[in-house]
Amino acid sequence: MKEFFSFLKTKTFLKHFGIALVALCIILYLLFKLLSVYTNHGEMVEVPDFKGKPIAALDGFVEGKDLRYQIVDSIYSPEEKPGVVLKQDPLPNVKVKHNRTIYLYVTSKLPPMMKMPQLVDLSLKMALPHIQSYGLKAGKVKYVPGDKGRVIKQFVDGKEQKKILDKNGELTWPEYLVKKGSKVELVVGEGESSDRVDIPDLTGKTLEEAIQTLNNKGLSEGAVSVDNGLAKNTKGLVVYKQEPSAADGATIRIGSVIDLYLSK
Repeated sequence: MKEFFSFLKTKTFLKHFGIALVALCIILYLLFKLLSVYTNHGEMVEVPDFKGKPIAALDGFVEGKDLRYQIVDSIYSPEEKPGVVLKQDPLPNVKVKHNRTIYLYVTSKLPPMMKMPQLVDLSLKMALPHIQSYGLKAGKVKYVPGDKGRVIKQFVDGKEQKKILDKNGELTWPEYLVKKGSKVELVVGEGESSDRVDIPDLTGKTLEEAIQTLNNKGLSEGAVSVDNGLAKNTKGLVVYKQEPSAADGATIRIGSVIDLYLSK
């Protein structure tokens, strides 16, 4: 053991130990240097602004920028052109490592379809926020004689949306599917008119025939009842009573409603 410790103190050992230590330091330095070069340590690139770039031009846009891109989602935006970049992550001008993937959100070419809410019979004040909450746009509002401030009719792309009789004869609101961002036009009552029309005789007519007759006269249906209850299934039923009734010379203000009573 004494000879071993004595050998550690010799010039030969110290010389070789020093050479080995220097060699180890050189090897570690070169190794870290190579790793730094391999990983581009400390070298960053600036993220360009992808917003507004069409999808077809993205490959050419990133060429030579040491970056990659990936489209992760599409968003419908009526204010933007379809098929262009709307958002990106990371944001423009941020420093990132070479070959970093930039995640892109592009505008969809087709708007999503959605169920149209029933606005008829709502007040205009309630209908307008309802339209916005569904991602739709409020179009023209036309005023006609009728209950003041009440939505009487609604249209999308010029087509009226209204309750219809289903296969069971029930008066229901169908599942109207419309494009998000569509314009909804409303017909709203402005109050009763001073003009008057003859009260039409609706007895013997089906509910659809009665409503059509009322609309032609500038009138609308009020409460629709069957056996003193709310009308649900009107298939095969006709009007047997109306209020106000159609008497000789009886008139009513345009925009008024007439209650209907149905029976077999």
